[in-house]
Amino acid sequence: MCLCWSHVAIQPLLLRGFPDSHDGLCQRCLKEQETDLHRYWPCEKNKGLDIAAIDNSEHLAKFAVKGEESDSIFWCRGVPTRNMFEFPQPQDQYDVRQIGDPQVLVLDRVNVFSDGSGGKYSDIPLLRRCGWAWVFMQERSCAFARWSPLASLPQTVPRVELTAVIDAMQTVTKHCFLVATLDAQTLQRIFSSILAAFRRSPEEASLTRHSSPMAICGLPSPTNWQSVKANVNSIGARHMPRPIS
Repeated sequence: MCLCWSHVAIQPLLLRGFPDSHDGLCQRCLKEQETDLHRYWPCEKNKGLDIAAIDNSEHLAKFAVKGEESDSIFWCRGVPTRNMFEFPQPQDQYDVRQIGDPQVLVLDRVNVFSDGSGGKYSDIPLLRRCGWAWVFMQERSCAFARWSPLASLPQTVPRVELTAVIDAMQTVTKHCFLVATLDAQTLQRIFSSILAAFRRSPEEASLTRHSSPMAICGLPSPTNWQSVKANVNSIGARHMPRPIS
């Protein structure tokens, strides 16, 4: 199709004197003003060039003329490629924000609820920018929370979900039992399996601690992962932590 002319296909046209002028007549037909629209579509000199990409898309010329004002980049420059744009890259590090006093986490059992998001453009990998957060609830209100954009690449939802829980594991006191509740079932299943294996054979696992999330986080305390699709207020009351006696 003409909107996808290859360099090989368009080269003969360039060699035939295509001007890059926007204020003069087309130097091929000498009838119409030279514009991108005219050059690629209505110009009568496009006919008879014996180029398959042009001949096979001539029937689209009327649609190009009709849609040029609203979709000119599509009809006059082809499908945009990645090289046509500059995408701002995520920073290598972001400040983590928090509310609440970390002392509220000094408990024998801490239940945190975490989540991650791909943002406004979650379905577009090049534009996706993720963010994470986790919250500790007391009496159905937020007692402590931390959140941040996801640093560096890749920007993926599984990675940002994991980042939230890792931050929680690094933040709570090391002697507590941490229960991480998240809605990422795949992540929950993978790491629950790893932790189960670690608990079954801690001696063997101690030789290969790089395989344990606790080793990644530097947190030796017990940790449990559970996946729940629910609002944090609807499940927080069932998992209220017990203060240290």
